[in-house]
Parts: sequence; C-alpha cells; structure tokens
Amino acid sequence: MGINFPMGPNQSYREVFSPLGKGSTLRLKLSNRFGKLPLILNSVRLARQSIDANIDPTTLTPVRFNGQTSVTVPAGQDIFSDPVSFNFNSLDKLAVSIATGATAWGFAPTEHAAGREYSFVTAPGAGDHTADTTGAAYLYRTTRRHMVIGMDALAPANTSTIVTLGDSITDGAQLNDYNPGGDERYPDYLKRRIDAAGLPFFVANAGIGGNRVATDNTGLLAQAGLSALSRYNADVLQQSGVTDVIILEGINDIGIDVLKPFDFTYRYNQIIGGYETLIKNMQLRGLRVMQGTLTPTDNATMPTYSGLAARKLREKVNLWIRTKSPADTIVDFDAAVRDPNPPLTWGLNLTPNIILKKYDTGDGLHFNKDGYARMADAIDLSRLKGSACR
Repeated sequence: MGINFPMGPNQSYREVFSPLGKGSTLRLKLSNRFGKLPLILNSVRLARQSIDANIDPTTLTPVRFNGQTSVTVPAGQDIFSDPVSFNFNSLDKLAVSIATGATAWGFAPTEHAAGREYSFVTAPGAGDHTADTTGAAYLYRTTRRHMVIGMDALAPANTSTIVTLGDSITDGAQLNDYNPGGDERYPDYLKRRIDAAGLPFFVANAGIGGNRVATDNTGLLAQAGLSALSRYNADVLQQSGVTDVIILEGINDIGIDVLKPFDFTYRYNQIIGGYETLIKNMQLRGLRVMQGTLTPTDNATMPTYSGLAARKLREKVNLWIRTKSPADTIVDFDAAVRDPNPPLTWGLNLTPNIILKKYDTGDGLHFNKDGYARMADAIDLSRLKGSACR
C-alpha cells in the first residue's frame, strides 16, 4: 500500500482514531475549514477497526446529519453529526468511513498532516465503500487524517475536558522509533494517568506539527497550521466541556528559519506577547491554564533549533515562563526530560541543554515513547480544575 495517493471525486476514506475518553453516545466533528468549495459527503459510517482497513461488521453504524445520511459541508465551516449510540473506551480504535461526492479532481480536503495513525483511502471514482467490512477497496494508506477533526461524547455532569495546545511535541512526533497507531503521544500517556487515578476527564489533543505561537504558517509551511493565536478560539474555547488547557508552544517560533533575519528581541517579544494574550483570554473564559517550559534543543539535528542564538532565546523564554507567566500552573517539561549531566561539547564553558538520551527519539528535538510518558508524569493532576480535583 502506498503513502501518496490521488484525490478525486466519488472516493472513500476510512479514518482511524483513538478517543481519549469513553462513553456510549458520541457525535463526530467533520471539517471543511480550509476548503475552497462545498464538501459533499454521500455517507458516513462508524465502526471498530479490526486489522488495517478491516472493521468489525457487528459494530457498523450509520452516522446522520439532521436525520440524513448525506450532507454538504460549506467551505470554511465545521459540522457536527447527530448523536450516535456507540460504546467505546479510551484508546479504542474507531474507524470513520466517509464517501465523498462529486468533488473536483485533485481536491485538498481539510486534514491533519501527521495523524500518527494509519488511515485508508480508495482510488478516485471507486464509489461508496463505507459499508465494506473488509479493506480490499482501500488501496492506499496514509498517516494523514482527512475531514475528521474530533468527537464529542455524552458524559456525566462532573466530566470535563483538558485541551493540550501545542506543536509536534504535543502531536507526538517520533523519528527512529515511529510507531503509527501506538498511541504514544504525551496526551495519550496523560489520559492513561487520569484513568488510573479515576478522574473524570477527557483529553483533546490540539497539537499540530510545526505550529507557532504568533505566526500563521503559509505556503510550504501551511500544513503546520494557523498560529495558536489564530486557532485557540476554535481549537480550545469551542471544545465541549473544556475546563483546563496545557500550553506547550514556542519552540518553532524560535527554530523555524524564515526570510526575516534572526532578531532576538523581535522574536522574544512576539512569543511573550502571544503567551500573554492566550493565557489572559483563556482565563477570562474561566479556564485553568497550565504552561509548559520549552524542552531542550541544543542537540537538535536541525541547526536553526540548536544554534547559540536559539539556545539563548529559549532559555530567556523559559525564565519568563518560570518567573513571570500569568498561567495558573507551570509544568517544567524542560527539567523533566533534559540530561542533568550532559557532555561538554559546546566549549566556552557552556553546558548544553539536551534531551536525556533515553528519552530522545534521535533528532535532539522530539521524544520516544518513554520521553512522552515522562512529560505526562510531570503534570500535577491535583492542579486540574475539574470538579473532582478542586
């Protein structure tokens, strides 16, 4: 099965995702937020994944929109399905099958560019295969997730949602030990801790690889998404039942090399101003905000993240987070994962700030599963706002 695939009319998608919560009634959120034309969906069905693109036939369930099995999503909008009766637990593998209608050839649906999970796609023109219980028609597989951007679950009154707002480190990027479908992101491990403690929280992962605090990504960087400032209303405030948010953003504002020369003061002021706006507006909505320190990058294989200027800016930003951030709680991710006794490789009596080797996925920037688990362990669950933790 190939990774790259053609997109066209009358095509079926089987999107696989793992909810960070459990329930018996849900509604799906589908998006045409970045589409230029209306998105025609002929049918949508939900089931449990069995193996690859195969599903459990006993769980195949139609999804309706205002009572209809088909729907047109206007350009620039998101929609919710009607409630669907479906039993699920945290980190179950659910498959959402979608048949598109008469879309244009080469259309680009709204997507999550790095879903960390294999989904499956038919050839254009193959028609509606949403009811297929085997995956024979789904010729292509991809880690991109198209159109499905979330789900809500009917939950008891004391249940609330934690949103993790971030970049590729929240999104769960891995390198040498990449394990699609392994659910090894730090929000996944956070949810496992929450379940083990018996706390009534869902977790919503709002991480996008390459995302920045204050700068929208365009052109070749467009798949890294709108900045946190541009998207927090849709991705945080509009989440159902949200009471808490964990912010871990800023490393890409430092490390992404743009046409503008590296301007220390400009980038620092831009990052801090973004933090202050995000935190203030979330707190005004009654949310409890946890802010994470930026994790080590002195050993990053990408030189714009590991240079001396980037190191000084990251340390100054972390000092602000630790001493001046208006967030309700600080999560010191940096201290949790850095090497306490790094080798002296920089000279000039500088001690490099690098990821402890047992947590490093191999690029000096992202983490393996043990590193992401360590990040989740650094979060103080007693500081969550939810009613059981007040």
